[in-house]
Amino acid sequence: MERNLKDIIPQPTVHAFLDQYEGFNQDPFLPIIRKKDDHIQYKGLALFKNDLYVGELSNKDSYIFKLFYEKTKTGTYEISFKNKKYIATENIRSKVKYKVSGSQDNPRVSVHVSVIGEIKDASSVLKKGNTMKEVEQEWSKETTERAEKMMRKFQELKIDPLGIGEKVRSHFRNFDKEAWKDRYPTVPVEFYMKVRIVNTGITE
Repeated sequence: MERNLKDIIPQPTVHAFLDQYEGFNQDPFLPIIRKKDDHIQYKGLALFKNDLYVGELSNKDSYIFKLFYEKTKTGTYEISFKNKKYIATENIRSKVKYKVSGSQDNPRVSVHVSVIGEIKDASSVLKKGNTMKEVEQEWSKETTERAEKMMRKFQELKIDPLGIGEKVRSHFRNFDKEAWKDRYPTVPVEFYMKVRIVNTGITE
């Protein structure tokens, strides 16, 4: 389970949780685990507002969260290709960068992720003449759409587990924390993802 959590979510330490809980920069999160028969399983990512549990992310969305939260060299993800087939992908290396623009009264945030990955299982899809470029585009499209949906959920719950408030604060002088709390739910946050597949990982 430790290995799986490392692939899916940012490192969940007591120190990190207390930093998030006590500071302004972001709201805390923790893994949800459950017992099923004789095994312990990861169920999802619990989202907190101050000391209250207010929602959760699914197993699949936990991986999306990690991609847009920090650079990583781990993680597997299954994408739907042309709404018919599923392709297993693996992240070799990814980087994330936040850009803040606009004014303090009307800030805009864009999140840029670049992923170098490989396809682990998609032989039937590729044999039908589909190109790597199509797979890259589908991987990027699906991940971006899920990230946008995830961000809408955060803003509706008025929580900031990605730490966007801290990134905006560091961009503007004389940052008004109280005004930001009211402004955050309507701040435009755009996601951009660039995928490059370097190896299919598939053998005939």
